[in-house]
Amino acid sequence: MKRILSAFVVSLLLIGCNSQAAPTKPTANFTNVQLVKDVDGDTAKVKLNGKTETVRFLLIDTPETHHPKLGKQPLGEEAAQFTNQMLTHAQQG
Repeated sequence: MKRILSAFVVSLLLIGCNSQAAPTKPTANFTNVQLVKDVDGDTAKVKLNGKTETVRFLLIDTPETHHPKLGKQPLGEEAAQFTNQMLTHAQQG
């Protein structure tokens, strides 16, 4: 049964890869923001339209550095430093 299911999944993948439809190019709307403060490894505060907003990064979860109950977790400071470097040297469009 596993072989039949595996063959079926592989067949679906091959059919999807060999589709004759032209690939669609994703579109994105970007808005420049001003970095106010990087909070930790997965959170930052930015200024958008004159208002400071807290931004949590999608699908990123790093150890906490300022959690009221958990305190500072191992490697949290390193994650925060990495995020700081990425945000302060980010390319502006």
